[in-house]
Amino acid sequence: MISVRVPVIRLRAGLAAVPLLLAAGCGGGEARPEPRVEGGFGDRPRIVFPGEPGGALTVRTLRPGQGPVVRQGDFVVAHYAAHVWDGGENRELASTFATGSPAALKAGTLVPGLNRAVTGQRVGSRVLAAVPPRDAYGPNPPKGLGPDEETVYVVDILDRRDPEQAAQGEVTRESVPGVQIVSRPGARPWFRPAKGAKPPRRTVARTLIRGRGPAVAKGATVAVHYEGRLWRDGDSFDATWTRDGGPRPALVPIGSGKALPAWDRHLEGARVGSRIALVVPPEDGYGKAGLPGQGVRPTDTMIFLVDVLAAY
Repeated sequence: MISVRVPVIRLRAGLAAVPLLLAAGCGGGEARPEPRVEGGFGDRPRIVFPGEPGGALTVRTLRPGQGPVVRQGDFVVAHYAAHVWDGGENRELASTFATGSPAALKAGTLVPGLNRAVTGQRVGSRVLAAVPPRDAYGPNPPKGLGPDEETVYVVDILDRRDPEQAAQGEVTRESVPGVQIVSRPGARPWFRPAKGAKPPRRTVARTLIRGRGPAVAKGATVAVHYEGRLWRDGDSFDATWTRDGGPRPALVPIGSGKALPAWDRHLEGARVGSRIALVVPPEDGYGKAGLPGQGVRPTDTMIFLVDVLAAY
């Protein structure tokens, strides 16, 4: 796959993902000391722990947002910091604030305590959540987390989108030699190489739909839908439209060397809302290593259709 994911917490079904959280405080009974968070929205938080963990699911909105409400099934973009709360070292598990690249998740597919925490939150909110094991993974936690350890999250919710969103803008007259494409705004495209067509020697980039949003700057992280097919047989080897029971857009950093070279070059400057077709020879793709786990050989030319949904 194209994006580099920061592994933190699994989805309910056991897939790698990043956790999030809810609207007001939750939890009942006697009030317990809670972690204190220093720093503003967008800044890397400093968490001050009061001692031993409380043992109850607790969620607090530290900064209420003014944006749209996160609903079940939404694609959510967020920065987060995750810590173990053990009353001692309280070690950090992961932090997108540290890496500079936000995380993507789908509301409703996380473990129970995190689903309760994210659904109903507004974009622009900073949320603190303390999640005991029974509301997370129980006896089967992911690597790096013990079965009896409580976790604490600080989450800044940057955006939420309909996961079905597709490119929207002006349809151009551009085409890709040797590739059959059916493309219209607001819908998933269909494409495959024409029978008997030979792949180009150099990367080909075409704008099929020209978006009306801002241009993607170097160093930005883009939210995209995409599908990749092999030129030699037309097989689809990766698609956000069907990933993890999809659709599930991906976040891809542009211009930092973490994406394929062809993506770095040709998505920079693209306008949000655009659909870009890329034909990528091996040297601009996965090179001599290929991508064996997904059937991409070192000699394969790949075809991508990429919908640029947002840039951060």
